Amino acid sequence: MQWRRLFGIAGFLLCAWANPLHAAPLRITGTGSVTNEGHPKHPGDFTKYDVTVHVTFDPVPGEAVIEFDFDPADSLPQDNRYRYHFRRGRVFQVDDKGAEILPASVGDIAAVAVPAIHPALVLDALRERPECIRRVEGGLVFAWNDELWTMDLAPAAHADRVVALHYDWASYTHGDQTMDVRYEGWPADPNAMSPGTVVMSTLGREVLRIDFRTTEKADSVGIAVGDRERDRQWVASEKEMVAHEIAPHLFSLDLVSLNMRVFVAEFRDFLMVFEGAWDPRNSDPIAAYIRERFKKPVRYFAFSHIHSQYIAGTRSFVHEGATVLVPPTTAPLIESMVQQGRRLRPDTLAADPHPLKMEAVPKKKRIKDGVNTADIYNVESGHTDEYIIVYFPRQKVLLCGDLLFYSPGKKLSDRSLKLCENVRKLGLDVEKYWVTWPLDGYGVQNVVTGAELREACAK
Repeated sequence: MQWRRLFGIAGFLLCAWANPLHAAPLRITGTGSVTNEGHPKHPGDFTKYDVTVHVTFDPVPGEAVIEFDFDPADSLPQDNRYRYHFRRGRVFQVDDKGAEILPASVGDIAAVAVPAIHPALVLDALRERPECIRRVEGGLVFAWNDELWTMDLAPAAHADRVVALHYDWASYTHGDQTMDVRYEGWPADPNAMSPGTVVMSTLGREVLRIDFRTTEKADSVGIAVGDRERDRQWVASEKEMVAHEIAPHLFSLDLVSLNMRVFVAEFRDFLMVFEGAWDPRNSDPIAAYIRERFKKPVRYFAFSHIHSQYIAGTRSFVHEGATVLVPPTTAPLIESMVQQGRRLRPDTLAADPHPLKMEAVPKKKRIKDGVNTADIYNVESGHTDEYIIVYFPRQKVLLCGDLLFYSPGKKLSDRSLKLCENVRKLGLDVEKYWVTWPLDGYGVQNVVTGAELREACAK
């Protein structure tokens, strides 16, 4: 029963993930006090500071910024040490130059406990890291910010609420200690996101008390970039999910935070989507955006090749009812991807199963109507054994995945040379090459003209 409740407590966050068009960042403000036993004048001495806390949280990408403002302002330094960034279950800070650093404590509040200042961030951590949660006798435990926490849930009538957290820690001075976090004074409204008060206790006393005053919509979170290589998962903001027309009836969604693109080809009564975006965490809201933006069904979905960055979002478009176009050798992988369970990280297909529709493309498939034409080719790439590129003869545009690394004045190599060979063999008249990845980095262009590539291929 408790295990089932575990996946209920983050219900509103899961809804926000599945329906990003209806989600918005929130700014939650509270006032209270925090203590600091550093540099005491005598045993048992500590200082209490008045503080205002701002938590700006976007549940869709799982990002938040937590800021502490002290009163009077000169009581403690007002700099980056009291601004915390929280991204998908991980808390960090940045220095004055924007480089990521390990988070520090706020007085008697350890850095690992800072995100626990609001229960919405706890729920987000549970959603982001379900593999770190275990049921034990008497409750639930989860590993968060390098500490093992236990969690108390509200009675069944309010099963979507966390009422308390606890973790054990070792103090060199005071010995074994427990940090207790209590969320008190929840409103009667079952949809309320904020309790009335959060209280943290350790060292035998109360070390933080914040009364939440306001919850309002925010324009953005303003999270620092930090070291993205430490993130377990990259997630695009809904603000990046905007279709830009790159040629008549051909659109690109440039996902800057993922450093890649998803393409949409519009036909009279349907759409074709080319490329996933890492996984359903990104592709589910992308599919929802495409449905809302174009008001047409996605009839076909294809990806360039089998690497997870492009293929793992396939489930989102199976849910949309699309036929998945695959190289023959990839068909068993797609079948397994659709059939395999998603208990830890549920997606739209897990919540609303649809049958897999799939079509193999041994060499070429043409999709054509009075509005658009797409020629899907399965080619040798020098990168994977089978590879899909898509040519639009009316617009003279080629979607070439990650096969093209073009830098002006530099020679092509490896897979880029193989692309030259394929274009020549297929007799394609290309005016624009659009790269899926990378949008930035490696000193290369992500859009290349036909003239530029013909010159580079000739060299």
